[in-house]
Parts: sequence; C-alpha cells; structure tokens
Amino acid sequence: MTALMLLVAVQLSALLAQQASRHAVVGPLAQAGSAAPAGTVQIAPGQPLPDRAWIERRMPTGAIRSYMQTGGKHGRVFYHPGLQAMVFAGGDWHTTQPQYEGGSGTGSEIWALDVRNDRWKLLRPFCVPDETQPGGPDTVGWAYDSKRDRGLMTPGFYFITQGAKSPCGAIYGLGGYAFSFETKKFTGPDGSAGLPPPPSGWGGDVGASFGLYNPTLDEYVRVRNGPSLERLNLSAKTWTMQTLSNGNPNWNPVPNRSQPAIDVKGQAVYWLDAWSSPKALIKINLKNGSVASIPLPPHYAQPAGQDHEIYLAFDPGNRVVLIPNNVDMGTSPIKGLGVYHVDTGQWQWEAVPPTVLGRVWGFDEATGAMIGIGQRTPPFAYFLYKYGSSSTGSR
Repeated sequence: MTALMLLVAVQLSALLAQQASRHAVVGPLAQAGSAAPAGTVQIAPGQPLPDRAWIERRMPTGAIRSYMQTGGKHGRVFYHPGLQAMVFAGGDWHTTQPQYEGGSGTGSEIWALDVRNDRWKLLRPFCVPDETQPGGPDTVGWAYDSKRDRGLMTPGFYFITQGAKSPCGAIYGLGGYAFSFETKKFTGPDGSAGLPPPPSGWGGDVGASFGLYNPTLDEYVRVRNGPSLERLNLSAKTWTMQTLSNGNPNWNPVPNRSQPAIDVKGQAVYWLDAWSSPKALIKINLKNGSVASIPLPPHYAQPAGQDHEIYLAFDPGNRVVLIPNNVDMGTSPIKGLGVYHVDTGQWQWEAVPPTVLGRVWGFDEATGAMIGIGQRTPPFAYFLYKYGSSSTGSR
C-alpha cells in the first residue's frame, strides 16, 4: 500500500467514526490489506488516532523489549505527563531478566510506553543487586505522585509474604515504596518512603490492591474491602478513614478487585460493584464523602468470580468513565464497552471487535485514548480506543 493510499484510508476511518451517532455501535473498520484482524485498525506510529475505533498495536518479538510482551496479569499503569508516557509496574509476567524469575511477582520491573510513537523504554529492571525494592510485588497500588515526581507502590500482594527471597541480592521488603523518576530507584518501605501504613495495616490483596493519587489534596487514595475509603495526606503523613455505605447493611461490593479511577476536576472516585443487585458504578464524592450507586446498563456481563479483577478508566477531556467489560481478566475478548458521562448521568454501550483483550487498562492523556494490554495468546498486541477529540489528547 502506498503512503498516499494509507493516508486516505486513515482519514476515511476517522471521518466515518466522527460521523457515527453518540449511540453508534463500533463496526468493522479494518484497513484493506492490513494485518490486523477484522474489526480493529492499525495506525502508523506518530499519526493521529481516529475517534470511536479500536486500534491494534503488535508487541515486539524476540528478546523482551516491553512490558508484558508475551502477556501477563495483575499489572498496573498510570500516565506520566512529563514523559508523556504510560508507566507500567506490578503483576506477573516475563521480564528482561529471565535468569532471575519464573513469571510471578515481577512487578518491580518498570516500563514506559510513549503511546503516540509506539516506543518502549525500560526505566528499571526487575532485580538490582544491593538496591532496595519491593519484595516480589504482584497486585499493588500504583499511582503517580505529581508533586514529587515519583510512583507510589503499596501492597496488595508481595511474594515476600510467602517466603520469596531476592534472586540477585537486592534488598527485599514489605510495605509502601516510592519510585523516583529522577534516580530510577525505590525508597522504602513505609516511613522511609513517606508512606506510613494505614491504621489497620496494608491488608494484602484482600484488603486493597489498587491505589490513586489526588493532586488537588495531595492524597494517596485506596478503596478497601469492608468497604472503606482510606486517604493518606502525603504532606502531613496522616490517614483519614471512612466506612462506605449505600444504605444496605449487608453491602459487599468486593472493591479490592475493582480498579478505581479519579475525576480530579469533579473530585470523585469511581469503581464497579459487579456483585450487588443492581450491579452499579459507584461514585464517591471526595468533597463530602457521599456514596452513589449508578446502575450499570443491562448489557454488562458479570465477571466469572469475585477473585477476578474488574477494570475501568477515566477520560478527563470528554469527562466519561470507560468500562471495558472483562469477564475473566482478559482471558477472553471483552464483551462490550460502557461509557458513562459524569456530568449528564447518561450511559452508552458499544460493541467491541471480537479480538480485543486486555488485563491492564489505563488512559493515555497524550493521545486521548484508553489502552488495554496483557494479551496472553499470540499474536500479542495492545489495544487503543479514543472516544472522541477533546482538549486532552488533541495535541
């Protein structure tokens, strides 16, 4: 395909997507002659992404040159505005140091992905002799502290709790750690990283296995089983605890497996309760602590079990919560995409091409697209979805 033909195809795909109605179902948009399966498109690195289409990007091959190159699970990701990249950590997957690991608890290897240019960069290998690092991190809280330019990692589950020892002579520990983007080193655990444990301890992955940073209040935020909201003021190093209630004294939403997302402008945290009736998107108002249960569309398919992770992402430009409907942590294709407009309270539901899988989900502000990664069956790929053009991601 000539460069001119490729440009025309990209522009046509974008035009078709932009003309779709707000409730349109995503249809087959694959380019003629593309290696992508039917229903996804391939866009050359550096080119604008079309709206309302699923873009497929193949992973590198051969020696490990990316995060979850051959798939994995339990990973975490956040967007780093300085790097204009997604930063991945946590989980079970094969790293650049196969001599040291068997694919489990390898989340101390940290990668950055410049999504716009499909460019990977290793920030820290899995195991560094004589250096402090979390002891085999698997499910973790992983959030970007923009005030101090560091990644915050908290338990979840670390394999050190099952007796794991460093295979390279690193200094393993259990607790909260901070990863400096300046030095590319961890500090910790806990107090030495400025992350004192909550009053009832970190709690393992049956407590809280995700985390968020709220730059408005300089807080590290966790939603814990109970359910409860835990907020650490990073300047004062003090915790605020709140029991969460939806009015049902028997409410058991299993938030430890549900990925939260933060609307910084609206000062709200969202996560999914897939186990109550009705199944709901939960909104926690960080200004007054109120809790709202927003019923999910009837299309939503429940996960296979309460030990399965549930994913979502927040698009701050379009102000929508994006819900890739995984039912088995990305083992099979997602069952659809829920879109919730936080300012109007309106839902949309979109069909998804049958080849889209993901076990780690986040939002790339540089391109204005949600990303899903971690496919465990070849051909290995990651996927992007841009809801619509906005001030975020329009650069």
